Amino acid sequence: TNRGGLSAKITNYGGRITSIITPDYAQNFDEITLGYDTLAPYLEDESYLGATIGRYANRMCGAQFTLEGQTFDLTANEGKNQLHGGGGFHSRLWEAYCDQNRLTLEYRSPAKDDGYPGNMDVTLHIYWDSDTDLRIDYHAVTDAPCPINLTNHAYFNLGDTDDISGHIAAIHAQQYLIRDDNNIPTGEITTVQNSSLDLRQDATIGHRFNACALPQGFDHSYVIDGQGLRRAATIYEPKNQRRVTLLTTQPGMQFYTGYHLDGAAGRDGQRLAPFAGLCLEGQHHPDSPNHPHFPDTILRPGETYQHTQIYRFETS
Repeated sequence: TNRGGLSAKITNYGGRITSIITPDYAQNFDEITLGYDTLAPYLEDESYLGATIGRYANRMCGAQFTLEGQTFDLTANEGKNQLHGGGGFHSRLWEAYCDQNRLTLEYRSPAKDDGYPGNMDVTLHIYWDSDTDLRIDYHAVTDAPCPINLTNHAYFNLGDTDDISGHIAAIHAQQYLIRDDNNIPTGEITTVQNSSLDLRQDATIGHRFNACALPQGFDHSYVIDGQGLRRAATIYEPKNQRRVTLLTTQPGMQFYTGYHLDGAAGRDGQRLAPFAGLCLEGQHHPDSPNHPHFPDTILRPGETYQHTQIYRFETS
């Protein structure tokens, strides 16, 4: 809990954010993430609620990649493809340590874990960096070359209904990745100009569903403008006037509006149906090891993988 009364809860099962409580414009504090009341549903969860994702977030085409002349076959868990690392970090038990107001989570991913080469040691530091900023610092080292792409999969709902269609989105991206019918990048990066994915100006999410032929909502990879730690996206809920902004050091962000939520019973009986929450996933591009012109995602011995993701909570 920070000085302003904002609070976050994290479990070492899957490195999952299980709760974030923030105020509305009238300083009424309430839950803004999707989750469950007990551990048991998380053990069966297939929607990655609040989870740390790894070794490789998003999708890997054909559940394989080739590195230095060797092809590695991965765990396929979405048809013939891999999604979010297969068995993944979201289902692992992490070591947890508290140092004053900072939580540290550690996990050793052994060689051949879900098919990936090398032993990989991953560390997360999660803490309130200010009265508004929940910060996640990611670090990893390996003893063999291996792709890596870590993110968090929290679902946000800033309002008081079970539908985020009335939320307003702005994404700082002039480009996005073209995908095929299996949500795998084709390799083409194109402009958002004159497309339904152009969210450079505030847009009501549900209006885009209805007016722009997006019946399944958003599940798209954006190329975030700029470099370093910068704003990737802002979501605003006009009734309660809550706002969440994602800042990331990663080149891309997956914007997902929860179409595949299956209607399970969530916290306090909330029905986790399609569009009950949305995700802002700062990450490298999907399937990058199979697209040499995408930013490099290979971590090598002697190097340290590190990136930062901040969720900033404000009212206006």
